[in-house]
Amino acid sequence: MKKIAVWTTAFIIGVYTTFVAQCFWNWFAVPILPVSPISFLQMFGIIIFISFLNEKDNSAEELRWEGVYKVLDACLPESKKQEIEEFVKEKQESVWADAGLKIFKKFSSNTIALIFGFVISALI
Repeated sequence: MKKIAVWTTAFIIGVYTTFVAQCFWNWFAVPILPVSPISFLQMFGIIIFISFLNEKDNSAEELRWEGVYKVLDACLPESKKQEIEEFVKEKQESVWADAGLKIFKKFSSNTIALIFGFVISALI
C-alpha cells in the first residue's frame, strides 16, 4: 500500500512539475525566443523524455549490495545476527520517510519557483 501511495504522490508531483515548467516556458521563453506557447501535454512529453535521458541503472549497485549482505551474513556470529537484522530493517523502513521528504522538497521548490516566476513575469 505504501508503494502505491508513493507512486501516486510522485505522479502528482510530476504533473505539478509539468505545470510549473509550462508556466515558465510560456512566461519567459515565448516573449524572448521565436517559439510558440507550449501545451501541458507537450511539456509533459518533454519532462518524460528528459527523465528517460537522466535515468540511472542501479542494477550493478543492487547486485553489489546483495553480495555484501551475503558475505556479512556468513561472517556474523549468531549472537549478532538478530541485532544486525533489526538495524537493516529499521534502515529499510526509513526509506519511505526519505521518499516522503524528497517529494515534499520537490513540491516546495516547485511552489517557490512558481511564485517567483509569477511575480517576475508580472513585473515584466
